[in-house]
Amino acid sequence: MDYQVKITQSGRGGTIYYRENEQELPFGWEFAINGALLFVPSPQHWNNFCDRNHLPSTQNRRDEILERVGREVVRQKTSGGKYAIEDDYISISFG
Repeated sequence: MDYQVKITQSGRGGTIYYRENEQELPFGWEFAINGALLFVPSPQHWNNFCDRNHLPSTQNRRDEILERVGREVVRQKTSGGKYAIEDDYISISFG
């Protein structure tokens, strides 16, 4: 499946857009002490989030999509960084 991850910044944070089928899921983010935090819906709120953003094809695919987002943010913005997915956020370490 074709997808893109776009990162925007405004001050100490911004928005990360996961784009699929010409629609986007937005995730807020901000810098943390040793990296960044990406704010994501918890598992129980994921499908409603997908509906609100007009991307029903992403329902029940939270793990897959957040893995893509985490991997792509590390690739685009770090050198040897790592990511960890939690219930309400993805933590990014800058290595």
